[in-house]
Amino acid sequence: MLYGSVKFSSLIEIGFAHHFTADKYAFNYRTTKKSFEIVYVTRGGIVAELDGEKIIAPEGSIFVLFRNLPIKISSLEGFTHAHCTVQAELDYDLMLIKNMSEARSGRLLLPFVTPPSPETEEIKKELFSIVSDMTASREDNSLSCALRLCGILQRLDRIARRSNDGQSPQSPLIVYKIKKYIASRLADGFTMSDLSKALGFSESYLNHTFKEGVGMSVKQYASCERVKRIAELTGSGKADFETACANVGIRDVCYGYRLFKKHMGVTPLQYAERSKKLEK
Repeated sequence: MLYGSVKFSSLIEIGFAHHFTADKYAFNYRTTKKSFEIVYVTRGGIVAELDGEKIIAPEGSIFVLFRNLPIKISSLEGFTHAHCTVQAELDYDLMLIKNMSEARSGRLLLPFVTPPSPETEEIKKELFSIVSDMTASREDNSLSCALRLCGILQRLDRIARRSNDGQSPQSPLIVYKIKKYIASRLADGFTMSDLSKALGFSESYLNHTFKEGVGMSVKQYASCERVKRIAELTGSGKADFETACANVGIRDVCYGYRLFKKHMGVTPLQYAERSKKLEK
């Protein structure tokens, strides 16, 4: 895990705050003016490279971009990219550290990536609010937004300092990649061997990491996703049950029926009838 150990020597001013969306995103940073951005990855992901080290911020994570570093940024290949960002302009002293033992008192500890969690969702709401207020009136809201950004920085510092639970920093990324892989292969199906080859980790490691992060095995999660998709298609009337099963790679309708009832607690027909009643 890479951290920025920061000591401020001036007050924060907000340079810009906006939402950004693009099919592809790539930029090389290195400016003389010190500033950094607090970025919430709304969709897709961010791949950053600094001094040969690759840093990946998955969807739902917070990424801290120090713009005065020689850092290369690109979107995660194959996914539409979107983020919300607030830039802080100020003078500061920055030290790069790789583990908590190097952290010093009196300095903010800002992880380059804070993995997705309920807390990052709360930070997202605050960032979205800052963007909205700065867009409405920069002159009236710049001071209050700068103070709220200080609160976000302190929150990221607290999250970093208490996250010494032994979890691999790669775990959220691996979970994210597994979910994306499953989403892309629902119709075709896959084996754990396929997943292992695609991601470059052993089957046991992938399943253990996924279960630790999600609370269920890869196979159980894939089954849940298939049932959710079947429910969406049949509940909206876009497809009958047999067609919906085929859409997620289930050729045996009887198996699909048993799987659906196990996860949903009702038969496909009962679910469809209930969905029609709710629409009325």
